[in-house]
Amino acid sequence: MPSKNISDIISTTDLIADAFKAPVMRIKPRSTKRPDKETALKVVRNEVERRVIAAIADEVKPIVEGAYEDFLLMNGDITEAPNADEWELALDDAVEPLLEPYVPYLSQSWLGQYTIDMGLHDHDGINIFCNRLGKEFFKEITFGKTDAQILSNAGIVIQHIEEALEIHNQSTQQEKNMSDLTLDDVVAKIAEHVGKDFDALSVYDDVDLASDDDDGLSEGAAARLGISMGDEVDVLRMERLTHGTDLCDIVNTKIEEYHTSGKKKKAAPKKPAAPAKDKPAAKTPAQKTVQAVAESGVLDDKALPADVLQALKLCGAQDTTMAQMLGYSRGTYNNYVNGKTPFTPTQTQYDTVRNEVIERLNKLHEVLATMDGTEAHVVF
Repeated sequence: MPSKNISDIISTTDLIADAFKAPVMRIKPRSTKRPDKETALKVVRNEVERRVIAAIADEVKPIVEGAYEDFLLMNGDITEAPNADEWELALDDAVEPLLEPYVPYLSQSWLGQYTIDMGLHDHDGINIFCNRLGKEFFKEITFGKTDAQILSNAGIVIQHIEEALEIHNQSTQQEKNMSDLTLDDVVAKIAEHVGKDFDALSVYDDVDLASDDDDGLSEGAAARLGISMGDEVDVLRMERLTHGTDLCDIVNTKIEEYHTSGKKKKAAPKKPAAPAKDKPAAKTPAQKTVQAVAESGVLDDKALPADVLQALKLCGAQDTTMAQMLGYSRGTYNNYVNGKTPFTPTQTQYDTVRNEVIERLNKLHEVLATMDGTEAHVVF
């Protein structure tokens, strides 16, 4: 069973020295400004994170590689499989039990997302999966902890960082002045490069690599994002100090906002639309489907489209819980959610889904009534 104590997982030998090699710790030319204690703590904390992720990934990799090789011996390569989806699902089911010792350290949302369609057969798929598991492991064991608490758990004394910082700031290292670029500027360039229909997972991984202190890792990822080494990558690295790996989600969200909120000025309407205070906002197809199920309980042939399950997921219904309630494996249920397999439920399963919709819909009606100061509409 893995340990929650970081000091049991990594070595801190030369950790502070390695952390201080981060680009943000370089001293600018002809400047009296030096890296401060807060920045020093963050780069050391990030080095701790990097080492924990690497240690856990190295620990998990032989397990996953062994399971993958055994699976290939028994089932052959995916190119030989009559049904690729079933082959992938069987591989996921073969690997997942071996990860049981790590489950207590992984969130349900992560398990629901990354233990389905693991992509182990993809190029560098095993390394990518193990690295993701290491990131989630670190995120969970440090949840709610300050940088100082994380460092303490790693056995790093703040006084040692302060002493190293004092020596570091006496150095004559130089680098060019930081530009006035902002994160929004960099995101705009990435958004233009990856386009409106970008692959969120690929961008997530590339932002993670591009913001890494290792120039070798950064360079390839930066090219895929359409940004250059130097100022633009440095902006990501600076933001990484503040947000950690959450930066990847922040960038993805900003890219979506860039494409949906209008990066270019839109032509003004010939005639402004008259205000309609009482007119409800147009519903998405998923919202219409959920409302239809909730209010009438009837759909043609009782075949529920993926929109229903996707809307439930957005409203907080966990894939694992729903799968258990409906009597499916998580992989089978995930195929229904993603529309890979048509979902034609039994009457009992239909009622289960309908009850989940009604429960959430009524809660939202209560919230809306509270906000509007009106009576809550109740759906039965």
